[in-house]
Parts: sequence; C-alpha cells; structure tokens
Amino acid sequence: MLSGFFIGHSEHMNILATFAWLPLILAGIQGWLDEKSPKNLWLSGIGFWLLIQGGNPSANLIAFFFIGLFLLVRLAERIYDRGFNLNLFREFSQMLLVFIIAFLISGISIVPILADFSEYTGRQQGIPYQTALEFNPLKPWELITLILPSASLSGIMPAFNETGSPTMINCYFGLISLALALFAIYVRRDRSRLILLSLGLFALLIALGSRAIFRGLLFELVPFLRMLKHPALFRGAFILFFCILAGMGLDDLIQADNSALKEFRRAVLLLVVSLCLIFGFASVVSFALTSRDQETAMLLKDIFLETLPIQIALLIALYFWLRSKKNFWSIGILFLASLDLSLMVQANMPLMGQYLDQRTRKILIESVENRSRKIDHITNLTRIDNWRLFQNNGMLYKKFETSDYTSINSITYEKIMNTGFHKVIAEAPFFFIVPAVSMIDQMENALPIFSRAAQKNLMPAMVSEEPPLEIKVRSELLYALESLDSRNVRVINYSINRVELQITNQAPAVLGTTEAFHPGWRAWLDNKPVKTIRFNFAFRGIYLPDPGTHILIWKFQPKSFYLGVLVSSLGIISLGSWILICFLFRKL
Repeated sequence: MLSGFFIGHSEHMNILATFAWLPLILAGIQGWLDEKSPKNLWLSGIGFWLLIQGGNPSANLIAFFFIGLFLLVRLAERIYDRGFNLNLFREFSQMLLVFIIAFLISGISIVPILADFSEYTGRQQGIPYQTALEFNPLKPWELITLILPSASLSGIMPAFNETGSPTMINCYFGLISLALALFAIYVRRDRSRLILLSLGLFALLIALGSRAIFRGLLFELVPFLRMLKHPALFRGAFILFFCILAGMGLDDLIQADNSALKEFRRAVLLLVVSLCLIFGFASVVSFALTSRDQETAMLLKDIFLETLPIQIALLIALYFWLRSKKNFWSIGILFLASLDLSLMVQANMPLMGQYLDQRTRKILIESVENRSRKIDHITNLTRIDNWRLFQNNGMLYKKFETSDYTSINSITYEKIMNTGFHKVIAEAPFFFIVPAVSMIDQMENALPIFSRAAQKNLMPAMVSEEPPLEIKVRSELLYALESLDSRNVRVINYSINRVELQITNQAPAVLGTTEAFHPGWRAWLDNKPVKTIRFNFAFRGIYLPDPGTHILIWKFQPKSFYLGVLVSSLGIISLGSWILICFLFRKL
C-alpha cells in the first residue's frame, strides 16, 4: 500500500483502491481451488467487487488479465500433476465460478464498463499500436528505483532525452521487502513461488513498453488490452506479486535453518557494501561538481546522498537483527519494513502533497465552479470526483478526451486530437450557441476541417445527420472563439452525472459543447425529452429550434447501468440465500 507505485499515483486514488485488492483475490482463488471452501469463494468474490469499485478501468483490466493468467497457470499445473485424465470441465467450472460471483456482485459497475468498452475491441478501434507501447513506458534506467525510492529521479529525465510523468517511474516497494522476496525464491522454489515470480517479472517486462516484445504481443492478442496507454501501470502487478513473495520469505525466515540464515546474512551484507560503494562514488562526484555544475551536484545529492544512508542503516539493522533470537524476528523485520516504506513516503511527500492537501482541493473545486476553462482545472475536477462511488458512469465521458482520465481512448478522439484540435478545445468554452451548422456525413471528410480549424484557432460546427428544418445549414462553418455565444448559457448545476443549463437564444440555433458524446447522456429541454446529437463528431450538442429561454437538463443514464443494477440485485439476493443455506446446514 505504501510502495512507490501507489505513492507515485497518489493523484489517482482509484488506482490505489483497485490494485490493492489483487492479493486478497488471489488468496481466495488459491484457497477455493485447494480446499473447495465457500468461504474462499466469497473472499475472492468480495475482493473482485472491491477491485471493480476502485473505479479505474485500466487498472481493472490489468488486474483481470493477471488473475486470468494465474488461473490458466494453475490449470496447467493440475494437468501436469494428474495428466489429461483430469476432469477439465469440472476444473473450468470451478474457476469460472469465481468470475461469476464477482460479476454478479459487481454488475452495477462492470456491466456499464463492458458495454462501453465493447466498441473499442475491434482491430480498427482502441488506440494506435505505437501509442500503446510508447506512451509513458517504464525506461530501463528507471529500474534503479527498485533500490532508490526518490521522487527526485524525475529530475534526471532530460539527461536521457526522456519526457514523461514522475508517476510512471517509482518501482520501490522497500529494500527489506525485496530482500525477503529474493530469500523466498532462494529457500524454496516450488511451483507457487515460481508462478508468482514469473508473473511478476512478466508484468515488469510489459511495463517496459516497446523495449520488450510482450506489450506488443498483448496488444495484438488480447482485445481489451488494445485500449490501454501507460505501459508503466503494469509495474503495479509486479510489485504486488513480489510483496506476496516477501510475505512467504518472512515466514520461511522464521523457520529457516542456520545454513540458510548464514547465506541470507551474507547477501544482506553484500548489498550493504554495494550501496556503500554507490554512496561513496556519488559523494565524490557531487563534491567535484559543486563548483562547476551546481544543478547536477544538487541532483546527485537529492537522489543518492539523502536516500542511501538511511537504506544502509536499515540493512545493517536487519543484519544484526538476524543475529538475535528468533522469537523477535517477525516483529522486528516488520518494523524495519514499515520504517523503510515510511521513509520512502517522506522522500515522495512533495509529490503527494500537491494532490492530497485539502485546502488545495477546495481551491480546485471553486475554480471549476467558476467555469474556468483550463485543461488543468478539468483534470483536477476528475481528481476530486475520484472520491465518489460511481465515478465511472459519469466523469469518464465528461472530458473531451477520455484517455486523460482513464488511460483509455477511442480511435475517434485520437484522430480528431491528432489534428491539433485539442488546442482549440483548451481555449473554447464548455457550452456555447451557434446559429448554423454544416452537415458532414463521414468523419474522414471532417478531419481536414479539424486541421484547418486547429491552424487558425477556430471552432467548426458539424453534424452528421440532417438537422430540423428550422436550423440553418451552411457548406463549411468555422467560428472565431470570441464569437461563440457562451454568455447566454448559464450553468445552474454541474455535477458528475448531471448538467443543468439555462439557455437563451433569439433565433433557432444549436447548443454546442466541448464535452464528449456518449449515448448514455439523456436530455430534457423544458421538461420534454430531446435527442442528444453528435456535435463535431466527438462532442455533445442539442438542437434549439424554438427561440426563447430554455432549461436543459442532461443526465447520464445509460441502459447498461440499470441492467447492472438488476444483475447486482439478483446476484446479491441469490448469493445471500446460498450462504444462508450453507450456514444453516453448517457447511461454512
């Protein structure tokens, strides 16, 4: 929970709330497959529900992928043990039961997600191949964060001609934890540990993006993974699998014989010597550069000189602790591991503070309410709404580019934004009135218009279907941003699943927006249902055929959400009845 992955992504609270349940799910699956106990089945099902409620679709997909991989490996392991005489139908049905329970409990969230994602699974959908591999991957030199927990590493990006986000760098989960995980592999290389090791290393290789072949293979072979940017997110699975190994290593350490302990102490001592050499070299270089290159000297100081002494001290403490009595080992090592991670949190505190400070969040809320139209304010609105329960069902579609919130994007947005039109969106108002539109039936025909609009900083007004007779149609319209009528649109309410506007138009017109279109947005104009149109192919709009002052209400109410409510309700009732029957018959 305190690893560099989670601290680095502290701005995205739903990533933390999603990945954190993966060990609980794996424990429940392992217990169910080994013991056939309904308790373990419920444990994994509840873990699935909590994971899905975490609210980050991209993290959900990554977690589902590795859970499915874990189940396939377990199945292969059973076939290896028992041969093909194994009842495959029974084994598959048992594994499928885990997913069925999760689906039934989580229908209220997962049905809308799957319904919306289904349109991105085709070969022509999702994001481009290069974007999937090269948008914020983990760089090979960033693997140094396995032993260095410093957020200051982002400062050396320019030295490698790299740009990216500091949230995609840190792999640190504690030197003590790393040592315990390696010890677990050294002491006992059984199948369970080798599976965890393989899955962890596989996740780390995927995180490297185009620098390894695995992310490209997943893009081609696994449809849902065609939607994900940010390969570095996969390192979260690496950290979690290795944390499970660290727990196994701690258990082994308490029961280890003297020969294994001596090897472990020697390994810790070797690591201490290595870190001391790195510290000494960095100190000499930093001192030599102080008079010539103050910036580089300070960078070395931030990265090495402030971090390594504490880590060296922790490892020395671990070494001497291992020479004491075994009775106190578990408490002492857990204490050192907690201290290790706490110091890592302190090293990354500047990164955390800008997202978690309550006063700053209050200012951000006020800036959004004042309708300021800067990209930063839109992004900050999503951070605020991350704390709400059903954020997937609304905020996912309010932004002009969904990928900025969820790491998931459709080819429609990608093509439009690649014309440079995102610069126009950044300066345009949320809502505005235009007196006429142009009709373009195919998006491919509209891309040159978006390019011209981006070059001249103008706003097009295109629809793909025949408008009502009252609405004027012109061949090609490009409006200057200052000419867009946003003064006659007053925002009454703007929340995660509801937008309420007061609109005044002197003649038949069209309300255009810079908020993404989705068929789940239902509209009422003066309490009468009206159709939400595609404005400029990717955004929402409404026809205003009658002059006057109107009240427009937009509600995000996709049919898939109500289907999910029904699935969850039936699932909870059915599973609740089942567990009650099991309890009455004393099978729990």
